Amino acid sequence: MLARSRLGQAFLVVASAAALYILAALLTGWREISAQLAAYPARLLAPLIGLSLVNYGLRYGRWEMFLRRLDIRLPWSQSLAVFVATFALAITPGKVGEVFKAGYLWERRGVPLSRGLAIVVAERAFDLLAIVLLAAGGLLYWTGPVAGIRVALLVGALAPLLVLALRAQGVQQWLLARCARAPWLRGRVPALAEGIASLRRLTTPLTGTSSLLLSVCAWLAECASLWLVCEGLDSAISPGQALFVYAAATLAGSLIFLPGGLGGTEGTIVFLLLALRLSMETAISAALIVRLSTLWLAVCLGLLAFLLARRRFLAAPGAGAPLNDWTR
Repeated sequence: MLARSRLGQAFLVVASAAALYILAALLTGWREISAQLAAYPARLLAPLIGLSLVNYGLRYGRWEMFLRRLDIRLPWSQSLAVFVATFALAITPGKVGEVFKAGYLWERRGVPLSRGLAIVVAERAFDLLAIVLLAAGGLLYWTGPVAGIRVALLVGALAPLLVLALRAQGVQQWLLARCARAPWLRGRVPALAEGIASLRRLTTPLTGTSSLLLSVCAWLAECASLWLVCEGLDSAISPGQALFVYAAATLAGSLIFLPGGLGGTEGTIVFLLLALRLSMETAISAALIVRLSTLWLAVCLGLLAFLLARRRFLAAPGAGAPLNDWTR
């Protein structure tokens, strides 16, 4: 479950991020950046938050679809609380903290861990594939340097394509046979087989297409947030350019495997906006605002959801009120 030590680590990452942002501002012009942040139109804050909420809502719909596809039934209050609370772990490397969902389903609902992990893997795979597709589409509107970008797209597409490759019967048999030969994996082959079978159910043509569509729309909403941020800073870029910059930056943050893509995502946004001839102060301000309204908004919502339901998450299984009673 979500241990207190994990929350301590999350707060450490938050403090590190704040220090990084302050250092970047000090090195590049504190007065200019603080002035731009203070002058950002308040009327655009609600649309910015709304775009992020669209992202979260679409991904929650995908989570519910995956649960039902694997015959896992949760009261909506539990399902929503678990989904949102996991946002607090978005600042773990590669979002590996999202295995909290699988742990909750196992400890509280008796769902095999392999089945819960299949959902987490499918979510990450479809997210990554959607971001790769958006970045590739954004290349059509990008006029700046592309060195290394195509390689990054290929690397980013590799993981979700490997997950989809598990649908092939031959690939499954080969993988299970190899695991059966490894002494440290031999006893886990049945669980691995169940996990692969669950992944197959989550990547059927109908479910896979629906999941990818939801994922693309979800991340497209956050790409639009960068365009809106630049509009508010009086440094307009085209929607296509914003699409590429945000998707490429998100991909870069995922590939460096740092907590929440910290540093990598912000640095890529700044680098690409500079290539569009925005000033350093404007590029840094845009990166700060868009990250506050996307990643850090999600983390705050996740911490709030966790605090509201902390008794359920931290109590030992069976302790306290009935597990299916979240109305008290």
